[in-house]
Amino acid sequence: GQKLLIKKQFGSYVSPVMIERLQKHPELIKLGGERKDLSIVMTDLRGFTTLGESYGDDVEGLTDIMNDYMTAISEPVLENDGCLIKFIGDASLHVHGAPLDDINHAKVAVKTALEMISAVDGFNETLIAQGKPIVGMGAGVNTGQTLIGNIGSKTRFGYDVLGDSVSTAARLEGQTKSYGVLLIIGPDTAEIVKDEYFVIKLDNIAVKGKTVGLDIFTVLEPNVMNILEFGNARNLHNDMLRCYTNKEWLKAISLCMELDDSFDGALSFYYTMMRGRCLEYNNNANFPKDWAGTFIATSK
Repeated sequence: GQKLLIKKQFGSYVSPVMIERLQKHPELIKLGGERKDLSIVMTDLRGFTTLGESYGDDVEGLTDIMNDYMTAISEPVLENDGCLIKFIGDASLHVHGAPLDDINHAKVAVKTALEMISAVDGFNETLIAQGKPIVGMGAGVNTGQTLIGNIGSKTRFGYDVLGDSVSTAARLEGQTKSYGVLLIIGPDTAEIVKDEYFVIKLDNIAVKGKTVGLDIFTVLEPNVMNILEFGNARNLHNDMLRCYTNKEWLKAISLCMELDDSFDGALSFYYTMMRGRCLEYNNNANFPKDWAGTFIATSK
């Protein structure tokens, strides 16, 4: 009975391998909620509206293609022992580090997010073959204390996550468009993975609903050929951020221009955005004297 219950409870969330482990060790599952240090991955589909319009009245065709998309991005999650919490429209939320412990949850979360992004490239090939417009995906990864467990009413409960760490992951994902990147990771995740991944700081930002600034980062994937070049460019990039924080706007602008095609052009949108921001601040006679480098985000 218990084995069946476990399968019923986690069947759609985790890989069959994890189901087996949970069935063998049901004591690993805490009923009710528990506070746990987890890594949370939030993704969102971009270009859905255009894709949807291309199907016209063919609701069935659109439903099928959306199922294909969900399947494509779920594969890396299940392969990396992630736990799918939910799909909300065209967004997905999953965690690493629960229901089973994983001491490497932050690294695995970043690995999975990158694999989900490349799964979308594969999915786009299907769309191109069908003559459909391609889509994109943004992802946010955040690590922190999270309430996880069977949350809900007696009649309808589900395995879910709650807490600040979850809303922050969603906010990080929401900022990917503004910064022109596909992945944004929070400071705790960045600290843990920085030796394994090429992490680069983007900004210090007070996400919507917060007053305290949070350092946000993206992850780039250099190859053997350009790793040295990437490293040098990152030093220059950090100089640019220092000038920016010190309100040396014109210096920051010229560094942005110098950096424009660094990192194989991956941050070119970002440098254009930062130049615009520095120019605006430079021309603002009333710019706050006590500014400490935090950007106040107005958009989610």
